[in-house]
Amino acid sequence: MSYQPRISSPLSEPDNLDVVGERNDGGVDMVVSTTGPLDDSDATCQHLQAKLNTYLYAATHPNFASVYPAASAGRVRIFVSDTHEISDRARQVVESLSKEAISRGIEIRIGSPVA
Repeated sequence: MSYQPRISSPLSEPDNLDVVGERNDGGVDMVVSTTGPLDDSDATCQHLQAKLNTYLYAATHPNFASVYPAASAGRVRIFVSDTHEISDRARQVVESLSKEAISRGIEIRIGSPVA
């Protein structure tokens, strides 16, 4: 039996929230950080979708504002880090979920909250 290296994802586990911060002017920013390019493979796009679904679930959970009171004073925004290249297919995953999110009062976009 030969050793098969595990292919690592540029994303942390789907059930981990990478970065969450309250904005001084109200609202909460959440960031999906990446450690490499988001390619167009099935595995990466499925992982990205699962990750964003976790963020969306957390942001709309009834207890979210109890943990992050600034959520009551402004919009919750979810950013997918653009530190590394993002394939067109991964961008489509973000855009697809952003349409669902906006109907729930959450903004999802690619980029940095401080850019």
